[in-house]
Amino acid sequence: MAERDPRIVTDAASPLATPMDTPPAVRTGRWRKYVLMALVPLLLIGGVTWYWVANEHIVTTDNAYVQQDKLSVSAEVGGRIVEVRVGENQQVKAGDLLFRLDPAPYRIAIAQANASIASAQVRVVGLETEFQNSGVDIDSAREDVTFFEAEYRRQ
Repeated sequence: MAERDPRIVTDAASPLATPMDTPPAVRTGRWRKYVLMALVPLLLIGGVTWYWVANEHIVTTDNAYVQQDKLSVSAEVGGRIVEVRVGENQQVKAGDLLFRLDPAPYRIAIAQANASIASAQVRVVGLETEFQNSGVDIDSAREDVTFFEAEYRRQ
């Protein structure tokens, strides 16, 4: 048999081809395929692990119910809130100032109440004066009665 010329490339599928004759691209392709087969699942596991660790602090619920005591806070009087002294989810104790109401309507109400008191005092003074005048009129009427009785007896 004649020796083979190294310049002649034989087909890998030909019966004359030997393992030495296979092109190097086929060998590296197998190696690349195994690396990708191992690397893709490792990347997926790494990505899922990173996502889980990065979003561990985020709590989400979908139509969940947390049973907790609820407390309604309301003022004994109505009004506009002008200052809030507590923050969201801040713990408070009994007697802590939660919010401040606008004092203007209450100042107006106090002024109206004071005006009503002054009006009532004026009416009381007027009624006292009228009472005293009635007493004077009664005394005058008694004097008139005694005068007319004396006049009647004289005539």
